[in-house]
Amino acid sequence: MRLIRNTSWKMTLWLLLVWLALFRSIEPVVIIGGILVALLVQWVGPMMRVGALGRIRFVPLLALIARFAWDMFMSALHVSTLIVTGKRYRSGFVSINLGAVSDMELMISAAMTSLVPGTLVIDVNRHESDADGSMYLHVIDMEASGGEHGVREMITKQTARIGRSLPRPQED
Repeated sequence: MRLIRNTSWKMTLWLLLVWLALFRSIEPVVIIGGILVALLVQWVGPMMRVGALGRIRFVPLLALIARFAWDMFMSALHVSTLIVTGKRYRSGFVSINLGAVSDMELMISAAMTSLVPGTLVIDVNRHESDADGSMYLHVIDMEASGGEHGVREMITKQTARIGRSLPRPQED
């Protein structure tokens, strides 16, 4: 009975897909072998269930991905225009308090912010006393980003979109 508890159909499916990709075949023998190996892996080395993300909400997740892709495209266009034209700009540092966010939301927000051209996360802090998270950023063109207020608003909205897409487990 303990073996069945340590088995997840999602993990079995994922391991089977990896197995099929490794063998580049979908023959019955390969499929059966993949299922057996997936079950054996889960029984021999059971993984701890973390439940870090809770239920994914697909419509907000699609909105998050679309907005992130748009931000990356527009920022890359802006940075390349700055380089090609030689336009003068003022860079700066911005400190952003994100309020009460989970570790996962803070990590994803920092990663997404660093991936957008023209912004770089310098520091991420978790204030244990009040569970607030904060980021310290370098922004290449402060004026085009709306100044400190514009950068804070952009990152706060992004973090809110992350929270709506990947809610905390206790919100399920």
